[in-house]
Amino acid sequence: MAMKRCQHMVLGTNATHINQICKPKITKTPLKSYKTANAALLNKNVPPRLRWGLNARSAGQSLQALRTNRITRTMKCNSVLAAAYSPQAYGLTAARAATSAGRQQTRAFAAVPQPSEQEQPPAASILGDTRVSFIGAGKMAEAIMSGVLRSGRVTSDRVMACDPNQSRRSELKDKYEVAVTNDNAAALEGADIVMLAVKPQTMSRLFQQLQGKVNKNTLIISVVAGYTIDQIQRGLGTDAVIRAMPNTPALIQESVTCWTVSPTVTQAQRLQARELLKTFGKEIYLAEEEKMDMATALAGSGPAMCHLMLEAMIDTGVHMGVPRETARDMVLNTMRGAVNLTLQSGGAHPSTLRNDITSPGGTTAAALYEIERGGLRTVMSDAIWAAYRRSRELGGLDSCVGPGRFHYNASLELPEELVENLQQVTESMNDIKDELADQVATHRE
Repeated sequence: MAMKRCQHMVLGTNATHINQICKPKITKTPLKSYKTANAALLNKNVPPRLRWGLNARSAGQSLQALRTNRITRTMKCNSVLAAAYSPQAYGLTAARAATSAGRQQTRAFAAVPQPSEQEQPPAASILGDTRVSFIGAGKMAEAIMSGVLRSGRVTSDRVMACDPNQSRRSELKDKYEVAVTNDNAAALEGADIVMLAVKPQTMSRLFQQLQGKVNKNTLIISVVAGYTIDQIQRGLGTDAVIRAMPNTPALIQESVTCWTVSPTVTQAQRLQARELLKTFGKEIYLAEEEKMDMATALAGSGPAMCHLMLEAMIDTGVHMGVPRETARDMVLNTMRGAVNLTLQSGGAHPSTLRNDITSPGGTTAAALYEIERGGLRTVMSDAIWAAYRRSRELGGLDSCVGPGRFHYNASLELPEELVENLQQVTESMNDIKDELADQVATHRE
């Protein structure tokens, strides 16, 4: 019934009415259906844009084109077309029609099927047919690999994992269906992007194995803590190097990955790296490489510090008598709620949110007093500074930085007078020491 009714409708009027009014200007053939009427209009007087399934905005624009170009020749035909193609014919206001932009369909064409968002083809990935190799297949490498594969931007047949441990290689092959090898040089062959995810202590041996074997078009992304871009460039004999620092929430695509690049990395390679890093969480670009060791301390080591805090809170709940699973549920959801509240607070400082829930003489005030008295703020600061120093040490950089650290100047020269005074004091102290020793010996005799 709906289809039969639709066959007698053309843009808000019927075929017979159009045929009677516009017949001298359009066609001599009776128009018996909406299809033939529409075809006649398209062939004679109506631009190709005015066709079945147009939205109100397109109809309004096409009407303006009709009037401007003087396509219609009679006032009667103009009035029919104006009534048929105006936004009011569809029950829309002019403003609404102007902003519809294809989102609102007219009632006359409601039966036209429109593709859903799920049916739309995905946008082409910048990674395309990129081949990715992982040298080092530990937990961090697996976290990155999992996110990359789960995103669908890179397929498993274009991923290779290299690890010396046979059981580890078998595990990754069975779990992710990726190619595996124990030869670092083999992992380089045909790879467009190579992820270095080995322990810092093994980098010197890796440099010896791969020196001069990296293709100049291969992009190296290092997640090795501490090692600078310059060290990696000299060690591998290549220029296109990116230094990144993800964290373990990459396993659930919630990583915070800080990264920086060498000037020789092309714009296309930067875009590839950005898309790759986005597959397993949030990426933060740092223009200055010196900030990478700081990012290692805050983001790279941050999850472990958070886990320790969670552990302490859960264990305290158990100590008080709360069942472990219940305490775990309470603490984890409390922490998640606090984080979400901070994220959605419009940039409010955490201290503001803390003060909002600290009642005078209340339980929260008592807890915060003990935390401050115990020096938690200082302990957390010292822990982050320690991680920062260690990251610099792993890269062979000076770690004598931060609170309580100073630089010893080996070339320090003291005034001669002060040196003489110190020598005299030292000699006097030695004389006193000898005299006391003699007195003790005499007393014993």
